Amino acid sequence: MNSEKLKGHILILITNILFAINMPISKYLLPSHVQPEALTIMRMGSACLLFWLTSLFIKREKVTIKDLGLLFICAMCGVGINQGLFIVGLNRTSPVDASIIATGVPIFVML
Repeated sequence: MNSEKLKGHILILITNILFAINMPISKYLLPSHVQPEALTIMRMGSACLLFWLTSLFIKREKVTIKDLGLLFICAMCGVGINQGLFIVGLNRTSPVDASIIATGVPIFVML
């Protein structure tokens, strides 16, 4: 296996581990340590900070003002609303139930 392929496999493994520990850690924090809304804001703020730091090291793309508005709306729907509802739902159920539902979402979409 060449080094690029190995690097890709390692990155996929790390991503899957992070997704796997997401629900138990989030459930541990809710609601005794952090309120669902605050956790959502912290997660989105952390992501914004990481993406901003990443943007300092990559080439800039030309994006029109019209597209920026559309990207903002898509980001709020895809990240903001999704994460908000995920955290509120996780607060009301167990990590196992939440992970089963999250795993089933592609199947529901396909149907």
